[in-house]
Amino acid sequence: MSRILVIAVNTFREVIRDRIFYILLFFAVVLIAISKALGWISIGYDERVIADFSLAAITLFSLLITVFLGTNLVYKEVEKRTIYSVLSKDLRRWQFLLGKYVGLLATASFCVVGMGVIFMVYLVAMGGTPTGAMVLALYGILLELMLITAISLLFSSVASPILSAFITFALFLTGHSMEAILEFLEVTRPGKVDPLLRFAYHVLPNLENFNFKNFVGAPESPEASFVLFSTLYALVYSGALLAITLVLYRKKDF
Repeated sequence: MSRILVIAVNTFREVIRDRIFYILLFFAVVLIAISKALGWISIGYDERVIADFSLAAITLFSLLITVFLGTNLVYKEVEKRTIYSVLSKDLRRWQFLLGKYVGLLATASFCVVGMGVIFMVYLVAMGGTPTGAMVLALYGILLELMLITAISLLFSSVASPILSAFITFALFLTGHSMEAILEFLEVTRPGKVDPLLRFAYHVLPNLENFNFKNFVGAPESPEASFVLFSTLYALVYSGALLAITLVLYRKKDF
């Protein structure tokens, strides 16, 4: 466990030192500030607009940080051949992989919490009031990043950083749209939905399970059972992806 923690801490420090982290974080703060201008356009709904736009910005830039850094972490270790010296120090591959995952997830969590605090402070400064639904929305973003991090590490083991980033983004878009597409087809073409599409819906990650942002400003709140299901879904799916990634890394020649 201590070896995993050491790798995780080193990964966290490595990512924090990366310039892209600060660049993306800067743009996230700028976008949160821009949300106030959009609030002025929507007179009477400025608090809701600020919340929606800020949460969307936090999701987007946390995703960019996770994908671009996650797909490069292990790749850079192999390219620079530093992974050989690391694994030669009585460190198992699963410990190395899990340490990288925990370190990247800690960075993503730090990013979400940091931008979440900025968003809440900004909302209060603009006369708004933070709600439990907003905190729950941030929690949903963290669950989503837990899964996205595992996906990015999986594809980084079999593809180049650019290709693995592209695939991860494609799965992100698919994970948020597949449910809507399936519902639309079931309404327009009842009983004629392609079985392959239905299979893909059940196999591919359903990221709408973590979309608690829809409850911000809504009169109802998600049931505790649904939040628990979403949490277990993220844990089990991420664990399965990490297991597959470990199998792939065991076959690599390093």
